[in-house]
Amino acid sequence: MAKIPFSKLKITKDVLDKEDGQITFNDQTVIIKGYLPIAEKAQLLTDVLNNSVENEGYYNTLTMSKELALAIAQYYTNITFTKAQLDDKDKLYDLLVASGLMNKIIALMPDSEFAFLNRTLHEQADSIYKYRNSALGILEAA
Repeated sequence: MAKIPFSKLKITKDVLDKEDGQITFNDQTVIIKGYLPIAEKAQLLTDVLNNSVENEGYYNTLTMSKELALAIAQYYTNITFTKAQLDDKDKLYDLLVASGLMNKIIALMPDSEFAFLNRTLHEQADSIYKYRNSALGILEAA
């Protein structure tokens, strides 16, 4: 197979500017990003994992789903939340979901973005479990 230089493909950074979607919700325009750069995806997933671990060191899948939804609302949209709203994440999540806004946001995200986040989140949690239960993980915890 003949090799070709990447530069010959003439891929420019404007391919990252996927078209944003938008919805009108209660007379407000909500913009949903079409693509989130990998560094921001990594931070989003780190935030979700850090906020989903329970005291006993396991990941609560319900909390992971809640945290992922809230992170998507924060990273992918132009919606801002107050500190007080973020202090009661359960209530905030319930409001976003029960109002139908969260479903509309996810529906406008590219399927590949949502699938990547969801799959990678669970793979990372599984990797952490495997590491913690490995010989090296057990030795480090002792």
